[in-house]
Amino acid sequence: MYLFYKLHTHGTRVNGNPGEVRALGDARNFLYLINPDNTYGSKAGFIAALAATDYDLFIIDAFFDGVALDASAVGSLKFHGGRTRLVDAGTFDCVDS
Repeated sequence: MYLFYKLHTHGTRVNGNPGEVRALGDARNFLYLINPDNTYGSKAGFIAALAATDYDLFIIDAFFDGVALDASAVGSLKFHGGRTRLVDAGTFDCVDS
């Protein structure tokens, strides 16, 4: 299941934060997105879609279509509109019991 089919890339962000986001307590909104599908066409398209949003914090899967996101791709998400934001790219395993 995916939380978002297309990322919101325009308009006013929810709980907008014009300031720097350097710690978790600074974040006023976040995007939790694991296991992204091929809606974005490519890893570069996925990163570009994320980068265009105004979220303060990304919690995302470290892989796109089975390929690990590299440090430069993740690092490019840390800045938007002249301000910093937080990125947590990790692996999220689900286990059936």
